[in-house]
Amino acid sequence: MLTATSLDDLVAAYLGLADAGVALFDESGKILRTNDNLARLLGCQGDQLLRANYFELSHPDDRESERLEFATLKEGTQQSYALEKRLLPGAHDLAHYGTVLHVEGMVTRYRHLEKAIFLALIQEIKIYRHFKTRLVET
Repeated sequence: MLTATSLDDLVAAYLGLADAGVALFDESGKILRTNDNLARLLGCQGDQLLRANYFELSHPDDRESERLEFATLKEGTQQSYALEKRLLPGAHDLAHYGTVLHVEGMVTRYRHLEKAIFLALIQEIKIYRHFKTRLVET
């Protein structure tokens, strides 16, 4: 089991990752902490993310598959999962999103003060963006 100090150290290390977006959230999906990279990927301010639900950042067509994966973490039958999904830039204001961002995400379960918390690492799939740009150019 991780202690409060080691969990804080772990979160601080992940929040400082150069290109990865990071979100720490609880069982309901409420975002507890995030880094500037996730806010940048989504085109919003970090404080906006703290009012968001982690699962609502995903494209509606991807939410059910992630909820199924997440259920295995909550049950404790799995420690982590990884998947490709789409995020909604501007998801803090769903009425105004116009594009999707393809990402690879990994979510890991930790115990902290007798509660489960979840750490998501999110990395943009740059090769997808490259091919999409090339298709538009031709």
